[in-house]
Amino acid sequence: MEFVRERDTLTVTKLDRLAPSTKDLMAIIQELDRKNVGLRILDLGIDTQTPTGKLMLTILGGIARLNVKLCWKDSVKALTRHKSEGKYTGRKPLDAKRQALP
Repeated sequence: MEFVRERDTLTVTKLDRLAPSTKDLMAIIQELDRKNVGLRILDLGIDTQTPTGKLMLTILGGIARLNVKLCWKDSVKALTRHKSEGKYTGRKPLDAKRQALP
């Protein structure tokens, strides 16, 4: 990010290579916009220097955020069910030596 200059285009092969989360992606996009730098994502065919590209990236970001929330809700439901069935008891406690470490 510190090497891009105005009117550059940052090109990545895949979206997940750019940012690990939607929050990070949105922060990167804002920083690129502030610096007037375009973003091209090769595997999706998205170029944010076009209005359609910006729209597509925004839609994909929203879908990704929704997917994360749905997966989280499903995980909580499964965890609750497993606890009620006695299949999940939590992780094993740390041994005394590891607990004493700072």
